[in-house]
Amino acid sequence: MSKVSVVLAAYRGEKYIADQLWRLFAQTYPPDEILIGDDSPDDATETAVRGMLHRAPSHCRVDYCRNGVQLGVDRNFEALMRKASGDLIFICDQDDIWSKRKIERMVVEMEAHPECELLSCGSTQFEILKDEADGRCRRIYRAVPMPSGELLKKVNEENPFLLLRYFCPAQGHNFAIRRSFLKIILPFQNDFECYDFWIFCAAIMTGKIRVMNQSLAWQRVHGQNCSCPYLLSEQKNPLIARFRTMRMNYFGTDEITSVFNRFRKLLEFSTGRLAEYAVPELVEQLRLLSAFYALRMTIRQSHLFSRVFYCLKHQADYRFHASGIRSMIRDIIF
Repeated sequence: MSKVSVVLAAYRGEKYIADQLWRLFAQTYPPDEILIGDDSPDDATETAVRGMLHRAPSHCRVDYCRNGVQLGVDRNFEALMRKASGDLIFICDQDDIWSKRKIERMVVEMEAHPECELLSCGSTQFEILKDEADGRCRRIYRAVPMPSGELLKKVNEENPFLLLRYFCPAQGHNFAIRRSFLKIILPFQNDFECYDFWIFCAAIMTGKIRVMNQSLAWQRVHGQNCSCPYLLSEQKNPLIARFRTMRMNYFGTDEITSVFNRFRKLLEFSTGRLAEYAVPELVEQLRLLSAFYALRMTIRQSHLFSRVFYCLKHQADYRFHASGIRSMIRDIIF
């Protein structure tokens, strides 16, 4: 039986953290330890945590630590992982809700695949809305897209790099990490977006990742999330959603430049810090993908007729690395 650690980085979490702790205590495979690092400037979160300690299972150790200096999300989780003693480490957000079988199902999957260093499950976002007229509450749900069917099989058995090519989400609260993987990912890379994307990319480039197409957690969306700044109720408005999609995918070169910079930086790490562990075939795929996005940046900066010529010349690359004709149209028109 694998020993399980849960690491939870808290900040002003008094509103939701007690509910999440109750969910952790009620797991069918209860964790052996729960490590909480609190960045809050007041005592409210600590009070909420200590009010739940008497409900912890007898074998579950809860270690609460009030950080003397505010660490921020990334450094808070890094410090907690260094303290964790479990064979498997689960990342937990203070405001989520876990399925009662989340740990059990992920432990079974990890034990069935000892070569896997990072396992990611699926999750569903939800928002609670209160009707001002009658005071009733209702929930809006949205499943976070995950690979399924043939793509899931290819990711797990053949080519994990497809997770990057198809921009699959990297969400820390879905991760189970094998302790042996810490020597590769710690310390977190300071200049690489956020901690969960760093872990996700490191696992892909080393070929040590598996994905479960099962939603085992509910991510509470309340407008103050680090990873989901928009409310689902706002995204329900088709005009707002359409405008945001157009702004992201069509106007200017900002999004293409952002993606290129992301892949370029990952390539630097894959041939530098991760060179000892990265799979050469995956590094080569990343090199080709980076070159393709550099090409797209050049095309978008050309005049119209040059855009048409280069898109037609490289249509095979568009089919392989992007969404084919749709990406070509974006680069020609916008």
